[in-house]
Amino acid sequence: MYIFFDNLNAMIIGSAVILMLLSLQLRMTEINIEETANYMVKRQGADLATWMEDDLLTIGENLDATDTWFNDPVYALANGDSVTTSFTFMREQETPGGTVPVTTRYSLQPADTLVVDGVVTTAYRLVRDTSANGGAFVNGGASNALMSYFRLDLVNSDIKLVQNPSAVAAADPDSIWNVRVRFALVTPFETDQTTLHRVYYGSTLMLPMD
Repeated sequence: MYIFFDNLNAMIIGSAVILMLLSLQLRMTEINIEETANYMVKRQGADLATWMEDDLLTIGENLDATDTWFNDPVYALANGDSVTTSFTFMREQETPGGTVPVTTRYSLQPADTLVVDGVVTTAYRLVRDTSANGGAFVNGGASNALMSYFRLDLVNSDIKLVQNPSAVAAADPDSIWNVRVRFALVTPFETDQTTLHRVYYGSTLMLPMD
């Protein structure tokens, strides 16, 4: 009888140890998944921010102050916030045969629906299209489909939002000094222990004043 109870106690203790090890292994797996997701979204966000800054710094390149540098951003409501759904800007690209007018268009397109921190969220993809010399727009790349917020504004020297910026710039080219861009990316998947749900980026770039 004593041997039976000794074996039973050993089995209970062994089972408890196994459950503890399985629980620890599950938690470590969740931590690894979370770290991978966090690294991925941070890396992609940093790459997108760098690419976008380089692109936006070409607004008005080789154009005169009296030329049209951009069209007004188009705004809409998405995920409870006012976002920019479209923005178009112009530049002159230098080629061996001379300069060629290039128009670049950003468009925010819905791509997926995710649950972020318990809230159903629409995930978007930022698409970049270009048109050379007045031709048809050609796809020039896109972000990943994890963008939950994108806002691009034209602002003055005090970083204040300028309403109807294209008309204001036409009347006074020196009235638009900066372009401000902000966006948020959500993690592609979450666990019960996820603490990072979004990564935010923001930058204010000075337009060329020559």
